[in-house]
Amino acid sequence: DVEDLRSASDDEAEESEDDYAYESEASTDPVADAGDQLDVDVARCCARFGDESAERSTTKGSRTLIVTLKIDPTRSQASAETRQAWGLTAPLSAKLVFSGGATQYASGYCDAGITVTAPEGCIVGRQVERLLEAFWRSPLHKRQRDTEGLLYATLAYANQRMGSLADVCAICDAPLAFGEASILPSVCGRPLCAHQLETFGKLLVGATCLAARADVLDLLVATTRLAARSRRAADILQPPCVLDGTSVGAAAAAKILDRFPSFERIHETARNDGQSAAGFAAVEGALLKVDKQAPAALRWIMT
Repeated sequence: DVEDLRSASDDEAEESEDDYAYESEASTDPVADAGDQLDVDVARCCARFGDESAERSTTKGSRTLIVTLKIDPTRSQASAETRQAWGLTAPLSAKLVFSGGATQYASGYCDAGITVTAPEGCIVGRQVERLLEAFWRSPLHKRQRDTEGLLYATLAYANQRMGSLADVCAICDAPLAFGEASILPSVCGRPLCAHQLETFGKLLVGATCLAARADVLDLLVATTRLAARSRRAADILQPPCVLDGTSVGAAAAAKILDRFPSFERIHETARNDGQSAAGFAAVEGALLKVDKQAPAALRWIMT
């Protein structure tokens, strides 16, 4: 009987040791787990958007983590004409900096900032940077981390938004009112946004002008058309008319402007279809129907 009790006691001890060993193996290291999750997120991003779409690096001598995302404009919802107009001739590079390394990344908060580097001549780099900053502050991206990961969600969001940058204010991201969408990114009429455009200029703001209402655009087209027919066209039309890299004479420019549709009518059609106003795609589409150089002509007028 004593032997039986000893045997039972020994079995229980072995089971207890086995349980403890299992629990020890099951316990996790948060830092290691965060690093593993980051590797998985980078791999998912590269599988979907290309091998060089995401990479990670660390700052020497510190825990700071830098995640670099390559935003390929050809994968976005922006048309070829739009990409050309905005100077999106090459991928944009977005650097997300996390001071606490992979564990900071896993928290879903980019604490050390986001910087977007755009190709020379690109006019929407700052605007893309702003929308990524807003995205990482929003609960939206945190809800998406359990699907394809934070990096995948970030690039998917950037590609979605790049096709409609001209439909919103380049500073506050609010929808432009009164059908103000145009070929070029614009700033809304709010005093703070208008002040930033006037004070810091298009290089910082990422927009070229205050948003113009449809009636203002129609007036600009009409006055430019008259100027193009004037004997003093060469003196009046400054800068000279250059459409998609090709110099165009005043007479040829006037013919293109003659074919322009009414912006008021474009927006009226959109409102009849239940929209608040015509978006950028509708404006661009209407212009392309009359002349393939019409979008470029509008960009020239507004600059």
